Amino acid sequence: MSLSLCARLTSKYTASLQPNNLSYLPGSAGFAFSHRNQAIIISAGGINEKVLRSPASLTDGIAVEPMTVPYEETDMIAQVKWERLSFGIVLVLVTNAGLVQIYNHAGQRLLHFFRIECDPNQVPDAARGIASNGIDLIFVGSYTGEVITLQVSAEHITRGKALSGSTAHRAPITDIAAERSADTQTLVTADATGQILVWDLSSLVLIANLGTFHSRCNSIAVYGTTVVAAFLSGHVRIFNCREETHLEITAHSRAINAMCISPVTKRWFCVSEDTFLSMYTLPDSSNMLSSLHSIVVSPGLLTGLAVDGPCGTVAVTCYDSGEIFLVKVNE
Repeated sequence: MSLSLCARLTSKYTASLQPNNLSYLPGSAGFAFSHRNQAIIISAGGINEKVLRSPASLTDGIAVEPMTVPYEETDMIAQVKWERLSFGIVLVLVTNAGLVQIYNHAGQRLLHFFRIECDPNQVPDAARGIASNGIDLIFVGSYTGEVITLQVSAEHITRGKALSGSTAHRAPITDIAAERSADTQTLVTADATGQILVWDLSSLVLIANLGTFHSRCNSIAVYGTTVVAAFLSGHVRIFNCREETHLEITAHSRAINAMCISPVTKRWFCVSEDTFLSMYTLPDSSNMLSSLHSIVVSPGLLTGLAVDGPCGTVAVTCYDSGEIFLVKVNE
């Protein structure tokens, strides 16, 4: 089994140096990534490209009336991600000054916005990490360690219960992942100290503290009872929440910026500032995993990753590059 570069999509804009800087929407708009204060949406075929600026304005052709979106000069997009809710798919943008914007899936209409209160001159990353429960809640991480819940419908947005408390995060949230299936209802959060917490997605009650690993956890994913966490140190730690066991590997020589799991093949992938894309299997019943292949995608720092893209490919973004690299998994 191997990886090989099969195609490139070219954009007029380059990807920012932000972890998890790529999102993929199957069968629709295509890919989205951040470039400074802009979210770039590019079709899967690379033909059409759309630019969303933060904050949205009437000059962008976005329907924002009667809303007035608050603005800070320091608003740079920290993450852009599609999420599925009961009324449809939405595109969520969060900025380092704490502005959350929710668009329809194509980015044609601003549905809601929400501001996390902070002093943008004192807080480098007020908001980071996006996930949803697949029904009506969007979760956004904050610089205080709180995970803010936003109850969202097509017409309204309301701030709900924050995930916080004496045993919760005390450092800025860095990533959030959620798994909602017949077998599990799990929300996983990570922070800048490397602490990883597991919450019940339905009750929002803390059910496990997987530990603090003293290195920023840049990216996290969950599949069933398995949590995979990628760190600034280049380490990846894999947890079985039910059995309270974990494995640790040195996956890369530099910071890992993005990681995700393919639910179809049960493989996981990660990209790093060392220019490599790596592919592994999830642990089996004996807690063994396999390194399947690694490939140098680009000479630059890799920042974003999306799995199960067009034709089963893996898509990768690179800092200061206007290309999305499509990598084929050769069985």
